[in-house]
Amino acid sequence: MAVGALEPKFNRTLFEVLGVKKSIGEMYANPAETTAEMEKIFKSKTREEWMQVFEGKNACVVPVLDLEEAPHFKHNEERENFEKEGGEYFPKPAPRMYTIEEYKQLRSKI
Repeated sequence: MAVGALEPKFNRTLFEVLGVKKSIGEMYANPAETTAEMEKIFKSKTREEWMQVFEGKNACVVPVLDLEEAPHFKHNEERENFEKEGGEYFPKPAPRMYTIEEYKQLRSKI
């Protein structure tokens, strides 16, 4: 799993979901201890189990995917982040430029 919970609101959600009882300050006071604790927690479940645990939670946690899985991940499909060419998937470049009509169509999905 990849964790990017840098802002306090995401940290709180992350630690709450993981069952960590320490404050954010305590977690950052000893990075080596925090890393070891987080590693132990994440090793307690499979990737698929963690995906279910974090489903719908705004904690900046996503699975690490291989190149075969990434195009089919819900987040990537919804954003059309991959393009298929010659039977292979390729990531689309970012940022993307849109025409006004394309932008309106994207906005209508929100």
